Amino acid sequence: QTQAEHGFPAPRSLPPEGGSTATVVALRGGALTVAWVGDSRCVLALRRDGAVVGEALTRDHGPDHEDEVRRCEAAGGVVDGRYVAAPQAEGLLQVTRSLGDRAHHIDRVLLATPEVATRDLSAADAAFVIVASDGLW
Repeated sequence: QTQAEHGFPAPRSLPPEGGSTATVVALRGGALTVAWVGDSRCVLALRRDGAVVGEALTRDHGPDHEDEVRRCEAAGGVVDGRYVAAPQAEGLLQVTRSLGDRAHHIDRVLLATPEVATRDLSAADAAFVIVASDGLW
């Protein structure tokens, strides 16, 4: 039925899984801790001089960061512009860390290990925090 409807045969099997990014925020006392993988982001909104300004608390895990490129290539991956390829995986990704994407994690080309940062809020005039996936940004 797929061939007749769409012009191509149904796949014999579907990929076992896809992947995702994640950002987690914890506020404890006067400290805001953020852990993330991939290209989800966290921005802290601060009140300054009568305005609200944003301060990025995360950075995208992608091939535009030299430390991530070196790590991926050292694990046997290939970085070509904005894309990362793993020798035992089909397809290209635009992130160097993710959850899922199991084949790209073989040989640790991609990592699921989050980066973690803590921001002291005791002296800051924090208004709110935005946590969102790459689709918003």
